[in-house]
Amino acid sequence: MLFFLENPGLLSKFFPILP
Repeated sequence: MLFFLENPGLLSKFFPILP
């Protein structure tokens, strides 16, 4: 999870609801 937390851009690909 830390990987996604450190890469909000990548996380946004899975959760576009995030900024």
